[in-house]
Amino acid sequence: MVCVRVLGCLAGMFVLMASVAAEERALTGAEIRTALSGNTVEGVQDGVAWKQYFDPNGQTTYVSGGRASPGRWSVRGDKYCSQWPPSERWDCYGMTGEEDRMTFVPVGGGADWPVRMFTGNRL
Repeated sequence: MVCVRVLGCLAGMFVLMASVAAEERALTGAEIRTALSGNTVEGVQDGVAWKQYFDPNGQTTYVSGGRASPGRWSVRGDKYCSQWPPSERWDCYGMTGEEDRMTFVPVGGGADWPVRMFTGNRL
């Protein structure tokens, strides 16, 4: 009986350790640049699927509901920043990530944007 309890406890610990290991961690500016440059992220916000491609030259395209919006992106410190014309304002986000999962975390508060990352331009 004790053996069954010990095995149950060990199994529970392995499950807990696996979930902790899979948690996203804060990304550095260099990691953000490497992850996004030349790649596409896909997410769902308010029930609507969207995609965004990050050209290495600093241009970006966001597609949602069949509409494409061109903008600009950069990395400033350890933050991803974007600017969408006609606005001149740059909005910045912290980022967390693990494997092919990333989350844009608004600096000024608001809803996080969890995404999956894909290699290349998938628009």
